[in-house]
Amino acid sequence: MAISQGEKGKQGRGNAMFMVISLAVVCVLLAGEPASAVSFHGRRPFRPPVRTPVRRIYPVGGNGMWMLGSKVSYNKWAASKVFRQNDQILFTFNPTFHNVMLVSAAEYFSCSPRKPMAIYRKGKVSFNLAKRGTYFFICGIPGHCQAGMKMAIKVL
Repeated sequence: MAISQGEKGKQGRGNAMFMVISLAVVCVLLAGEPASAVSFHGRRPFRPPVRTPVRRIYPVGGNGMWMLGSKVSYNKWAASKVFRQNDQILFTFNPTFHNVMLVSAAEYFSCSPRKPMAIYRKGKVSFNLAKRGTYFFICGIPGHCQAGMKMAIKVL
């Protein structure tokens, strides 16, 4: 069977059209997923959660010790620093005799924690200063706050 010239042109255009459509489909499929999102096995690669980096770690009072009779005034020490969001403060204390409480301003000034926001009883506490504002810390053991185990930290 002989093919006329008119039919050869139609056949060539059909092949070209098939190639254009095939190329378009491949481009759409490749554009659907970024190359970095698909691994060898077609699964998404593990991506660890994005965390805000800690800026600085401050041992409370300069040496980290949270205790009665400290030669360091915790509030003077805190006032001498510029704390920023995501800085951390590190408390180190004997859990048999002390704790750390995050309290409201009223509880801080009265040294009477009725509803502390948090209580830390382990001997080493790293506290993240995640938000701007003032944080108030006291030791919740009776008499310790009045004896100087209290600290207000302003975060910029």
